[in-house]
Amino acid sequence: RLLRTAQEAPTRAYNLHKLYCQRSVPAHYDLPKAAPTLETVDSQDPSVQRLLNALSVQDLQNAGKYYRQMLGGPDTAVYEALLKAVTSRGLVGDAFQLMEDVEHLQMAGLITATPAMWHLLLDACALVGHWPRFLHTLGEAREALPTPEDLGGLFARALAACEVHAQW
Repeated sequence: RLLRTAQEAPTRAYNLHKLYCQRSVPAHYDLPKAAPTLETVDSQDPSVQRLLNALSVQDLQNAGKYYRQMLGGPDTAVYEALLKAVTSRGLVGDAFQLMEDVEHLQMAGLITATPAMWHLLLDACALVGHWPRFLHTLGEAREALPTPEDLGGLFARALAACEVHAQW
């Protein structure tokens, strides 16, 4: 069963409204098939405006609901904004679940994990002092980021986080 699941294209994601209400990740939610990217839609479109407004005030429950109401496929900018909102609230577990979703979508060629996403995860780990997860994330990011400049920025940020939050 695990092999079959691993071979399938990623076809599941979170009902973000329930995810942030329950702080859990139910397993049977379909990915939105297509959400227009924030660059390609009219920002005056009511559904996009509602989503952007919810993200700007970190209203995660409504942001998830509005995102699922949009027609279209997953968007890197939306995932990055959701990840930022989640990590700013200290929901490290939810941040890792979102990043796992991003990685599956990246394998399917639908979106790309950005250096900023990895930075947010590292900051979240350092903030709560979860150093084993911090080191694991650093290792994953090293493999995922393509350019030396991205890696250099990531390691500099990791060292800064250690200095600020760690008590070695």
